[in-house]
Amino acid sequence: MAKFVLFLFAILAVAGGLPTEFESGDQAECFYPIDADTIYPTAKLKAKLGGQILQVRDVFENILAASQAQTEYRLLEEQSGKELNDDKKLHQISAGASEFREDVALLRAFAILAVLAYHHWPSIFPLGFIGVDIFFVLSGFLMFRILESASNRFDRVFLSFYYRRVKRIVPLYYLIMFLIGFSIMFVYSSVWAKQYFRFYFAAVFFYSNLELLKAEGDYFSENTEKLPFLHTWSLGVEMQFYLIAPVLYYISRIKPDLRIGEMILLCCLFISLYFQFNSTPIISFYHPFGRIWEFLCGGLASLFTMKNRTTFTQFHSTLLSIISLIITLSIFLPFFSKITPPSLFQIVITISSTGFIIFSTNCTISWSRFNLNYISTISYALYLVHFPVLRFLQYFQQYYDQEIYVSLISLLITFLISILFHHFYEKPMLRARKFDILIVTLKYFALCLLIGWKWEMVVRPDCVRNSAITENQRFLNSTYKIEGGHFVADGFMKQPKPPFGHYVYDGNKGHLKIAIIGNSWAAQEAHLVREYFTREEVAEMHLFPYVAYTFGLHGFQKEVQEQIPFFMDFLEKLQPDYVFLLARFVSAAGDPVERRDLSPFQGPNDLVLDEYWKGISNISLFTKKIFIQTHQPFECHGNDQSLLNRFLDALQNSRDLSKFNRHIDIVEFYNSPVYKRLRIIFEKCPKCYPIDIAEPFIDFKQNRALVYDPNTQLVYFDNTCHLTEAGLKMIEKPFRQSITNGINNVRVSNRRSG
Repeated sequence: MAKFVLFLFAILAVAGGLPTEFESGDQAECFYPIDADTIYPTAKLKAKLGGQILQVRDVFENILAASQAQTEYRLLEEQSGKELNDDKKLHQISAGASEFREDVALLRAFAILAVLAYHHWPSIFPLGFIGVDIFFVLSGFLMFRILESASNRFDRVFLSFYYRRVKRIVPLYYLIMFLIGFSIMFVYSSVWAKQYFRFYFAAVFFYSNLELLKAEGDYFSENTEKLPFLHTWSLGVEMQFYLIAPVLYYISRIKPDLRIGEMILLCCLFISLYFQFNSTPIISFYHPFGRIWEFLCGGLASLFTMKNRTTFTQFHSTLLSIISLIITLSIFLPFFSKITPPSLFQIVITISSTGFIIFSTNCTISWSRFNLNYISTISYALYLVHFPVLRFLQYFQQYYDQEIYVSLISLLITFLISILFHHFYEKPMLRARKFDILIVTLKYFALCLLIGWKWEMVVRPDCVRNSAITENQRFLNSTYKIEGGHFVADGFMKQPKPPFGHYVYDGNKGHLKIAIIGNSWAAQEAHLVREYFTREEVAEMHLFPYVAYTFGLHGFQKEVQEQIPFFMDFLEKLQPDYVFLLARFVSAAGDPVERRDLSPFQGPNDLVLDEYWKGISNISLFTKKIFIQTHQPFECHGNDQSLLNRFLDALQNSRDLSKFNRHIDIVEFYNSPVYKRLRIIFEKCPKCYPIDIAEPFIDFKQNRALVYDPNTQLVYFDNTCHLTEAGLKMIEKPFRQSITNGINNVRVSNRRSG
C-alpha cells in the first residue's frame, strides 16, 4: 500500500512540475531555439509603442552539454532599463547571431553520439568514453565566451554567470534524479538499493565524482558500472569547474599585451595533465584537478578564436579544421582490445577537438550540412536519460532471464523519452520566469532528499524477517579475522592500511618461525594458520598481505619489485621454518596480458611461470617448507563479480537459487594455466607443498561449482570474490590437512588433474 501511495504521489509530482507554455508577453520571453533552422541564439527586441522606453535583452547563451552534453551553447547578455537607439540594437542583434558556432554544435552532437555508442556497445566503440573529454573542452570554450561577453560588468558577472548555469543544468537534472531514485525503490531489491543509494546524496549535491573516488574500482569497474546514475560524475566535475571558471578567466586577462595570463593558464594546463597521467586510474578519471586541462583547452581556444581570422587564410583554416575533425571522429573507430584511461587517445582527441574549434572560425564549410543540429539540441536530455534507461533494462533482462536486444531497445527508449523531456519540460523551463523555475527546481530537489532519506521505508521492509537474508547481508563487508597482534610500519608498507601491512602476532612461546605472504586472501586465511599452530609452538609469526599482488609470484609488478630487497633481508634474518603463499589468482586490469595469472600457458617460455619460479626460488633459500595455495574454482570477473548482491536479490524475490551452482568442466579446470604452472613449480621445488582449496567447492558427481549451501542458503563468496564466513568454514578442513601433509612430507597429487 505504501508503494502504491508513493507511486501516485510521484505521478502527481511529475505532472504538477511540468511547465506549461501559457505565458505570453513580458512573462514569456524565450530565446530558446525552436527548430533545426533557427537554432542560433537571437536577441529579442521588445519595443513599447508611443515613445515608451525600449528594453533590449541581447541574448547569446550557448547551450552546451554539461560534461557529456551538459551545457548547450547559449550566451545570454541582459541589459535592462537603458535607452538605446535602433541602430545600436540592430548591431547587437546581428553580432549575437553571427557569433554562434555551428561547428561547436556539430562537435557536441558527435560527442553525445560517441558516449551513447560506448555505453550501449562498449566492445565495438571502446573509445566512445572520450566523448566526455570533448564535452569538457566545449564547456571550457563556452564558459570563457560567456565571461568575455560580460567582462564589462564586473559587478554582475558572477551572479549572472552562475544563474545561467544553474538555470540550464539544474531543473532537468533534479527531475531525472528524482525519477531515478523513485525507480530504484521499485525496480531493485533492497541489496541493490542499499548499494546504489549510498551514492545518491552525492549525486544530488553534484559531488558523486568525489564520492566515487572512495569506491573500490573505477568507472569501468564491475563494482560500480551498474550504478544507474553513475554518469552524474561528469556533472559533478562540471559544477566544480564552474566554481573556479571566473577566476581562471580573470587570470587570462593579466597583462594581455604580454600574454602573461595565457602563459599562466598554459602552465596550469600542463600541471593538470601531468596529474591525470601520473595518478591511479580512479583518481585520474574522477578527480576534478585531473580534468582542468581539458576545460583549459576549451578556454584557450576561446581566447585564440578571433586571432585565427588573421593568422590563417580561409583555405588553411578549412583544411586544418577538416583534419582536426577527422582525428576527432576516430572515437568511433573499433579496436580489438579494451582501452581505459588515462590514455594517449584522450590527449590526441582533446587537442584535435580544440583545434577544430579554433580553425573552424575562419572556415568556409557549412557544418550544419551534417544535419545533426537536433541531436545537439536534445543532447543534454539524451545524456541524463540514456544511462538509467540502459541499466534498468539490463537489470530486467537479468531478473527475467530473457535474451532481449537491450542495447537497441534502450537506445530507442532513450531518444523517445529525451525528445519528450526536451519539448515538454526542458524547453518550457528555459522560457519560464525565475520564480517558476525556483519553485519547480526546489520541489524536485526536496523530493530527491526525501527519497534519499526514507527509501528504506519502501524497499522490501519485510526482508529483515528472513534469517537467510539477514545472515548473508553480514557478508556484504569482506571478512578479515586478523587479531592477537599489531601492525608494524616498516619497509613493507611505511603506513599500514588494515587489513594490509606487516602484522606481527603476539603472545608466542615456542620455537617455530612462520611467515604468511599474499594478497587480500592471505589476510582472510591467516587465522587458519594461526589456529593450526598453537602459541606454545610458535616463536614468531608474521603476516604480509598486500593489495592484489604477492611477493614470490608477481615479480613483474613495480610494487612487488620495490618490496624485494625488504623481503630478502627479512627472510634472511628470520630464517622461517614455514612460508605460506596465500593468494587469489586473478588477472588485474592493469597487468600486461602476457604476465597475468590467468593468461594462456606458453610452455617453456611462459613469462608468468618464470616470475613464479624466480620468486619461489628466492624464498626457498631461507626456509624449510613453502606452502602454496592453488587456484579457486571461479574467475572473479563477469558473473562472479557482485555475486552476493545477485544472490540476495534472488533470495528476496524468491527466485530459483540452483542456477548459482553453475556447471564446471573439471578436467579443464585442473588443466587451467594456473594449475599447469603450479604443477611445474611443485615438480622443480622439493620444499613446496600445495594447499588445495578448490575441492570443497566442486560437486564432482554433477560437475558443478558450488557457490552456496542449499541447506542454509548461505553464499560462499562475497561481491569482491573473497570468501565469506561460510566459505572460510568450507576450506578449514582441507586447509589444515594440506598443512599436515606438508609437515609430514606427504605430497598429494590431485587425481582429477588429468
